[in-house]
Amino acid sequence: MRRRILFPLLLLLACTKLGSTAPVNCLQGCTCDRTAENPTIICHSANMTHFPLPITNPKTSFHFLQLTCNDIITVPDVDLIMKSFPDLQGIDFQGNPHLNCTSLEQFERKLAILSDCHSSEKLSCHKTTSPASKLKNTKSKICDGHCQSAKKLGDLWQDIKKFTKKINIKQIVNDFLDFNCEIEVYEPEENYGVIKSPHYPSFESCKGKCIYRILPKADKTVTLYTSPYEITENTYLVIYSLLKTDDGYERLFHAKIQGHVNYYYSSSDSQFASFASARSAGFEIHFISHPQRYYHTKFKITFDRYDEMKEPCDYPIVEIGEKETVIQRAHKFEHASGCVYKLKAQKHDGETDGDEIVIQIYQSVETEVTVKAHDASGKLKNVFSSSYSKALMMDAEDIRIISHRISKRDEAYEMAKITARLVKRTCDCGETTLTMDVRNQSYLSIRGPGYPDLSCPSRHCTYQLSFVGDDQEGEDKNKIGVVELSVEGLFSTSDEFSLKSDYKVFVGTSRYKSSSRYIKENFVIKQQALTVELESSRDLYKRYMEVNVTNRWIYADCACNFFKDKSIGMDTTFTISFPAICDYIYCNFDVKGNHYYQRTLLDFEVKGATYGDVVILRDKRNEEHYNSMMLNHRNRYETSEDTSFTYWRKDANATENAVLTFNYTLIKNNQECGHDPVYLTADFNQPVIVNSPGFPNFYQNNQECQFIVDVPEGSRMALSIDEISIENYHDHVKIYEGNTTDSALIREYSGRVRHQVLNVSTTTILITFTTDMSNSDRGFHITVTAQYPSEDADDPYTRTYILTALVLILIVSICAGIYFYETRYGKFRRERRNNGQQTTGTAENAANAGAAPNIAGIPMNQPPPNYDDLDHFFN
Repeated sequence: MRRRILFPLLLLLACTKLGSTAPVNCLQGCTCDRTAENPTIICHSANMTHFPLPITNPKTSFHFLQLTCNDIITVPDVDLIMKSFPDLQGIDFQGNPHLNCTSLEQFERKLAILSDCHSSEKLSCHKTTSPASKLKNTKSKICDGHCQSAKKLGDLWQDIKKFTKKINIKQIVNDFLDFNCEIEVYEPEENYGVIKSPHYPSFESCKGKCIYRILPKADKTVTLYTSPYEITENTYLVIYSLLKTDDGYERLFHAKIQGHVNYYYSSSDSQFASFASARSAGFEIHFISHPQRYYHTKFKITFDRYDEMKEPCDYPIVEIGEKETVIQRAHKFEHASGCVYKLKAQKHDGETDGDEIVIQIYQSVETEVTVKAHDASGKLKNVFSSSYSKALMMDAEDIRIISHRISKRDEAYEMAKITARLVKRTCDCGETTLTMDVRNQSYLSIRGPGYPDLSCPSRHCTYQLSFVGDDQEGEDKNKIGVVELSVEGLFSTSDEFSLKSDYKVFVGTSRYKSSSRYIKENFVIKQQALTVELESSRDLYKRYMEVNVTNRWIYADCACNFFKDKSIGMDTTFTISFPAICDYIYCNFDVKGNHYYQRTLLDFEVKGATYGDVVILRDKRNEEHYNSMMLNHRNRYETSEDTSFTYWRKDANATENAVLTFNYTLIKNNQECGHDPVYLTADFNQPVIVNSPGFPNFYQNNQECQFIVDVPEGSRMALSIDEISIENYHDHVKIYEGNTTDSALIREYSGRVRHQVLNVSTTTILITFTTDMSNSDRGFHITVTAQYPSEDADDPYTRTYILTALVLILIVSICAGIYFYETRYGKFRRERRNNGQQTTGTAENAANAGAAPNIAGIPMNQPPPNYDDLDHFFN
């Protein structure tokens, strides 16, 4: 499609000539030709997918840019293009099949454009000769692609030339200038103004984008006032904060206002009513309209400046160092549109590469904070938005923050406090290609970036592990190579981690699934190439990852199945014998749960298990370990979910074969109770399960169930109340000490109970389950076990007997002490009282004789002649 261009622009395009110079390579993949009438940069068939932008080294004095036969999709902003090519007058986009034609609308009245958009005759790149290959052949009569572009522009000029003979060019230019709204500037001295769309209040407006610039003034703020009734449908206003810098002006995106769509305006479609700048800042407003039939676009905004404003926005450009810097204070603000900020990292040693900025957002119930991170070219990398307290870590390149009120209504609200600090990145992935020589190396460790205590967000590390030297000689030919893996990690819920081979994933997390942040797995697989992949999110959480790899050689008969190699289903029974020579055994199965969530039973034992043998059972809720002493007896594990079964022996010497017996069956429950009681017997190594009909599915109403459970004579009974989920106050589970309801009631349950233990001294109990006519639940599940009498320490009745005996012993001891005291010393007290009465009358004679009163004939002022005479005193 050929586009009509501004008259002055085409005059320059047709008349400008430069001196001839030889073609040179001035842009990557392109040739710069100054020999043509209009100097051109030719990027024909350069395999470009992005528009070339030499912003740091602008290409001057070139009028045309030929980008034919590439795969360019989008076109950057015209302002960036003009910074890169200051003298540019036209661009040829022909031969770009995936070009976004709407991105060319911005060049209207600015640059001459040739493209295949809306053109029936599209450029065939397969038949077009490369212009670069024809430049040196100046005598060639073949018109190459460069020549054809010039001819098309020449034809365009001839059409415009004929058009100018029929009309008054001056009048057209005046009309155009009157209709133009490219840039409208309001100087710092203007303290008040009204910004309107072209020809307001008419619905007519310019095609494309109009720019209104309110220049900043030192120590003053600018406030914009918008009215929803003055912004019509299909009208877009983009609001930027405008800041004066050493290089000119810098703008920061603040908000985008879109006019209401319906004719009958609704308050639910409200936009921000006002915008307030920081001190010494202004605004730039872009009016973007797409006038088509039935579309009516117009707008009006007023503004004024203030010398004094209570609590304005903090200055938007903030320099961040290693010390914590406050970006936004927690203060009251009246404008719902909030504030914008740009973070700049302080340069140390002239570089900021490898640095990151930690952003701490404090909670405010009324504020929403959006953080955007861009790369050096301005491309958006990460976006985060939240109204909750959050810590983020992002690359210190170009970070923008927008803080505004959640509600768009203007009234005083509390702004969220935001701080930031600069940190030096130490989160490298490290060595990612690893090789393990199994003949000389038995251990290897893979650790994630920042191990063990750095957060390291926004990282993507892939580790490749391979094994070499797996050939064996001599007696080792009977052995196979296995890999023992120990995986431990702490991750954010948005992280992705996986340990996998070419065929399956052994362990991992996904950001699309709700999974635990902490992972700890130990398992064994065959020697095979492995991939460990970690992709951390931008969230600032403590995370770490460690994978320890141990190589082992074991006999083939000592491994029945490796981790996640095989699954077994319902009604599976097998027996596996491992020879005594096996000092290392590994056997793993994934046991699939019942599709209808019915209870299943794993029944297993290992005859000949030696010290160090262990069976590990794990489902979503529980993990149980069975040691060698337990394995030599029958064990039962009940579940309704998928379960992992692992039999593991590590470096243990055995004297006999180990025989694993495994049985996996479904526990069948009756859906209704019979008229007669159900008789069950629990033994020392054979517990029984008592549950409601259909557990864990909902039980039926109007049921009366009775279960009589016995244990061997001389033992006691232990009840594990695994779960009781029944209707509270109306449905009941009762336990009696005997086989009838006339026996003593031990305990009654209703409602919800989990994980309780009840010890009973009797050998027979009766469990009754009664439901009413309405409401149902999962039911109940009780495990009954017989225990030896030596285990009576936990019996509450035994503790009562012992306490009573101790109290009785204490009472008897007190009485015996009182009796002994009275017997031994009571006679002496009586004699002393009697002697005191007898000596009262002779006290005067004793004083005259110079002798003190005496007791038992001994003068009080003389020592006894012999202390042995006192013996009778105490007897």
